[in-house]
Parts: sequence; structure tokens; C-alpha cells
Amino acid sequence: MPRTRTPAALRRKALDAIIDSIKDLTALRAADKLQVSRQTIYNIRARVHSPSLALIQRACHSVDLDFDFNGTRFNRKTVPAPLDNPLDPPSAQIPLDLQEVISRIDHRHFEVIDARPVGRAVQITLRLTIPA
Repeated sequence: MPRTRTPAALRRKALDAIIDSIKDLTALRAADKLQVSRQTIYNIRARVHSPSLALIQRACHSVDLDFDFNGTRFNRKTVPAPLDNPLDPPSAQIPLDLQEVISRIDHRHFEVIDARPVGRAVQITLRLTIPA
């Protein structure tokens, strides 16, 4: 299978598995477990919504999603658990330094280019990437 088609094919396979996993749940309960809106659940069930990789990750852990894609198993044991809050530092001690907190932000959609103090403020330069 060509590399450019793999994400779409993976998402279709995951969509089928998610629909099967939430078939006995109400839209409200499924939305609560997957941390999405009820409208997203309706769209998933209508096959209008293509699940993001983050949603697939949450589904593996919240509704015991388990499926195989091209010989790779996706389930609670093989997919890392999602972070409760991507801004939380990995250590138990929470830093009070804004620059350090900014440097720990999840970089999936944007990148912090520079963060430096400017007087009593912080100047932040970001690069935002919007997937096509």
C-alpha cells in the first residue's frame, strides 16, 4: 500500500472499530468516554467523521479499542496512554517559570520557536502548522 494512503486507510479501519466499540453506548456516554462532543459521536456513527490519531489513542484506552492494521495491533497494550493535560510536566514538581512551561507544550500542531522575557512580559515566537 502506498505510504500516502496509509493514514486514511488506518483511520477507516479505526473508524470501523470505534463504531463497533461504542455501539451499545448512548451518544452522551460515548462522548464522555472519548472526550468529544455528542455531535462528533453522531458523525462517527454516520461515518462522516474520520478519527484523528489522538482520538484513536483515547479510544484504545477508554473503550478498549482493539484492531489490526497491516499486521500491527492497536490496543491498550500497544498504544501509549494519552496525557491528561499536554501542558503538565512529566515530573511531579510543577515549574513556576513560564518559559519552562512553554517549552513543554505539545508540539503536534505548533512549534515554539523562541520564548524570552521582555521587560515584565514574555515574547513568544510560534510556528503554527495546519494540516491540509
